[in-house]
Amino acid sequence: MNNFELIRKFRPRWARRYPVLAALLLCAIATIALTPVATQLALANIAMLYLLIVVFVASSLGQRAATVTCFFSVALFDFFFVPPRFSFAVDDAQYLVTFAVMLAVALVISRLTMGLRRNAAQARLRETRTLELYNFVQVLNGTLTEPAALAAIRTFCDGYFSKPYELFMPDTSGTLIPKFHSGLQSELPLHAAIFTTYRTGEFMHSGHLAEEHGGARLIALKGATRIRGVFLVAGAPNKQDDLEQIGSVIATTIERLHFVEIAQIAQSESATERLRSTILSALSHDIRTPLTALYGLSDTLLLTQPTLDPEARATLVTMRDQALRLDHLVSNLLDMARLKAGKISLRSEWQPVEEVIGASLLFLRSALAAHQIKVRLAPYIPLLFFDAVLMERLLCNLLGNAAKYAPAGSEILLTVNVIGDYAHFEITNTGSQFPSGDTSQLFDLFERGVEARHIPGSGVGLSICRAIAHAHGGTIAAYNTASGSACVHFTLPLGTPPTVELDEQSESTLP
Repeated sequence: MNNFELIRKFRPRWARRYPVLAALLLCAIATIALTPVATQLALANIAMLYLLIVVFVASSLGQRAATVTCFFSVALFDFFFVPPRFSFAVDDAQYLVTFAVMLAVALVISRLTMGLRRNAAQARLRETRTLELYNFVQVLNGTLTEPAALAAIRTFCDGYFSKPYELFMPDTSGTLIPKFHSGLQSELPLHAAIFTTYRTGEFMHSGHLAEEHGGARLIALKGATRIRGVFLVAGAPNKQDDLEQIGSVIATTIERLHFVEIAQIAQSESATERLRSTILSALSHDIRTPLTALYGLSDTLLLTQPTLDPEARATLVTMRDQALRLDHLVSNLLDMARLKAGKISLRSEWQPVEEVIGASLLFLRSALAAHQIKVRLAPYIPLLFFDAVLMERLLCNLLGNAAKYAPAGSEILLTVNVIGDYAHFEITNTGSQFPSGDTSQLFDLFERGVEARHIPGSGVGLSICRAIAHAHGGTIAAYNTASGSACVHFTLPLGTPPTVELDEQSESTLP
């Protein structure tokens, strides 16, 4: 507690109601007390005591009472203590200078004391507001959800602002909606001001509010990445600094909650993905062993002598083919689980792309037998750095899909070109198209188009293709060509292949 507060604390109640009367009474009491000892005190000391009364009145009773005290104390000093006493006449003209100096000093002291008093009051108010803001920040830092944060903001603003207020935040469509429903949003002319503040991010004062509110103050809630909303307070634009601080605290809280929500979603998705990969990996390992035995036993029975009757043989062929198909599906799931978990290390080497294309076509010769296969390679394709096993899997999946969805007799075209720093691969089948819409979803795990539901498949192949292409530093996309054909396009980076040095015997055989 400072000196001004201590003096004001012990004021009588009647003195607070009648400060001028209290000041006059204080001067009269001091005069009565000084009259018996007037002959023992110098006039300068008596004048200093009156100045002390002026300081006391200015610090405790206010500016008006202090000004009255200045004039009244000079008059009392002249009448009771300056010779001739008990008269306003003076023997020496120099006393007139004394009166003037005493009055001027009293007025200056009065103004300085009042200034100190106002500064002390402002400092006390700033301290109180700073403490309120600090507590407000502490409460908001402990909130983890938007409803809890809004409740804390409303509790603080109810005690801080004496006039209505409102918080506007954008919804998913970007429309600003009120969060407290205070009724301020019904002021139609305010809509333009709110939108302007949200768009520009500037502090704004609008006079378009109802007259009893005296206008409105609007401040944009600026976050680190974007503007999070608009805070509106009815009333004249005073305490702008406080409003900006409050807006900054609210904006920081809203942005923090936004990132907390994003982090929780990412954490949930990550946990779901890990669980799915773990389940896929476990199932793939556990199912593969009996599938291998089933395929081997079926193939062994087909080779027994004497041969089985046609009906039993057809049944065994079906069992073997379905076991092989199921084993292929489990292999895809296992590869997908490993790729998602990042457990596959590429065994890349510099090698010609023609070899992996030839191996893929040879592996799929039975599946591609009903189609016209054409391969077009650029005149010169350098060695590419890739994992031959994974690249063969990628090409087999794409060529197998093309053969599965294209009608018999249609053409499947595989082209390879070099453009810029990438080798571009395109697999096009002329007998089918991808479903309309966002074709990037076709590369998601277990994603299949509506038109493909009647065709056997699991929706894993394209997801594996995307994982393999990205693991090699390339891209992959699906689209429909202008001629109405389905096309899958993927790229591989060229890099800098090693220089191949030919020996003398090889050079001599070149034409």
